[in-house]
Amino acid sequence: MNRATQISAQLAIRANRTSRRAIGAISIALFVAAVIFWPGLGDAISLGKHAPELAGETWLNSKPLSLIALKDRVVLVEFWTYG
Repeated sequence: MNRATQISAQLAIRANRTSRRAIGAISIALFVAAVIFWPGLGDAISLGKHAPELAGETWLNSKPLSLIALKDRVVLVEFWTYG
């Protein structure tokens, strides 16, 4: 490998490190800005609160169930969207 190729490879490695650091810094800055300026950010995921009742147009393979009927059971909920 000649000297020019070595220098080119070293510059590419440095540029890659720099771009990774820049992307990481931008990601952190965006997250912090979202937390500060979007006060309801964590409202969708709340620990210690009861889940809302399940509502849907059509239930497959069962009659409509309530959360009380599903208490202490493992439940898989699959959402479909058509559009």
